[in-house]
Amino acid sequence: MKMIYLMVLTVVLLFSGCVGKEVVPCEPITITKKCETKKPKCEELTNESGDIVQWTKARLENYPKLQSCLYDFEAALEKCL
Repeated sequence: MKMIYLMVLTVVLLFSGCVGKEVVPCEPITITKKCETKKPKCEELTNESGDIVQWTKARLENYPKLQSCLYDFEAALEKCL
């Protein structure tokens, strides 16, 4: 019984491609210098605590600041890529 199992297993492995695979040569990888950039400074945001009117006013004031900060972070990231 074991002999039949081994023969069937060998045939299955031969037809499945597990035996005799080609070895693909690896290409060298160059490691670039570490990116040198500074973290962009963002403007100080308005406090968003308080009632709904104060919160809405603070959110509207903070939106351009957040967009500017996001633009600076994306520019720093692009510099390293």
